[in-house]
Amino acid sequence: MAPQRRRGSKHAVKDEDLTHTKYDDYSHEQLLVAVKEAGCCVKDDKKSVVARKLADHDRNLQNAERRAVQERKEKEERRQQEIKDAAKAQKDRRKARAKRNKEKGRRRECEEDVSSNSEDTADADVEDRHDAHKLTVTGGKALSDETWEDTCSDTTVNSENPPIMPDCKRRLFEWSYITMPPVTAPPHACSKDFSMQLTYALLKVITTQSCEKITLLGQKDPAGVDTDYVPVLDPLTRSAARHGHMTGLLAYATIECATSWAARSIVQGWNGRMYFSLSPYNDAKDMRLDAVYRKRYNEQSKLLHTTPGITDLQIDRKCRFSQRLANKRKAVLEVYEACKWRPLAVSYMPAYLDWEKGIDFASLEDFNKPIDNLYYVRDPGCDLPHYYFWARKSEWTDSTTLNPSWSPEAFKQQGTVGKAVDAYTRMAPTQLRVKKLTPVPPLRYDLPNSSDPVTLPSNIERDIYTHGLSATLTKYKAFATSVDKGEAWAVFTRKLPVL
Repeated sequence: MAPQRRRGSKHAVKDEDLTHTKYDDYSHEQLLVAVKEAGCCVKDDKKSVVARKLADHDRNLQNAERRAVQERKEKEERRQQEIKDAAKAQKDRRKARAKRNKEKGRRRECEEDVSSNSEDTADADVEDRHDAHKLTVTGGKALSDETWEDTCSDTTVNSENPPIMPDCKRRLFEWSYITMPPVTAPPHACSKDFSMQLTYALLKVITTQSCEKITLLGQKDPAGVDTDYVPVLDPLTRSAARHGHMTGLLAYATIECATSWAARSIVQGWNGRMYFSLSPYNDAKDMRLDAVYRKRYNEQSKLLHTTPGITDLQIDRKCRFSQRLANKRKAVLEVYEACKWRPLAVSYMPAYLDWEKGIDFASLEDFNKPIDNLYYVRDPGCDLPHYYFWARKSEWTDSTTLNPSWSPEAFKQQGTVGKAVDAYTRMAPTQLRVKKLTPVPPLRYDLPNSSDPVTLPSNIERDIYTHGLSATLTKYKAFATSVDKGEAWAVFTRKLPVL
């Protein structure tokens, strides 16, 4: 008779079937419960097979958990790297922008031509907002004080409006002060004498004296022409207008005295600006100012990116730039319609009659120009003039009447067709010839006395006046080298154009 087996006891596992896990010590009932919970149960499996399945299942769970932890770690590292890259890009861009602004300021001080940076500023603003989104929403935390110090830069805001320079286009300015513009010339120039320039728009204005309703020029211009466009006149037409003869593009125009316009509205005779009042706020339109700004912001943001599917990027950029300028003109109209605040006056300035490309004009803020010498040129059917000019004392003083002694033939014989230089135009140094009446002694290259700093500037000034800048620089370069100041001299010569 065979011996009776003990039920529920532990079955031994062969050495080759061991998993070296806790499942090697489980009974068959414990293995069945565990394999059912794991979801990998198969009927009539041996204990060794069930233990192997449970061991593989636990190993797969551990590997999946390790992979999830590693992915979370890599994602966090990428997010932190994006934050650092965005902060670095913003910092580099602001440094580059500050460097460009500094260079433009230096060029303005040297009276060089500086191109407009409106589009560059708008693109930089969009990139700053994109980086700010990365630094806040994507980053998920605020910047620390150290990061804020690193990513921020000081911005310079012009507290004074710049002086007005002559130009051949219509311009619009805003008088945002608490008193009306002066009609008499101030004793000296100050920031209050300069209005803030706006993007030219077809505003509806009212004369300050006669209360006439006028729309700014540009509404009747052909399609594709900017509303501020005014053609440049040739020298013959300009000279003819000064003498009361209307020829060329001004054949049907009329010359008007500024004193007649001063009876209708405010006119500043020393700069040619005409001031008007804006129409009162209309409650019936029910326009919200924030909605206007939001609408214009969305339109401008779309135009900062390249149009999809465009092959010629240069043409696309020009089209987007012109559309942005048109949107700015519309924005000026809509903002004034929606805003309950009204400036005391807006200023309209026509084109300067004698403007010519390549001539460096001085500022128009010359307070010695009387209003009696100021004249406007207005085309037929227009409410406002297109050009303005001052009569020269040495020429015909009343441009509203014909000068019988002037003729196109006489003008051509005088040889002034090349350039009609105004009395307020600064002449180039090459146009002056100076004859030295006394012989100049040769420049002495003996080194000056370095222990006498009081007389040194006067000696330098005398050498520049007598022998010129080049010879003087050569002399004092040798002096700087002899006293071991060669590096300081190099710094001085680099800064000399700015000084």
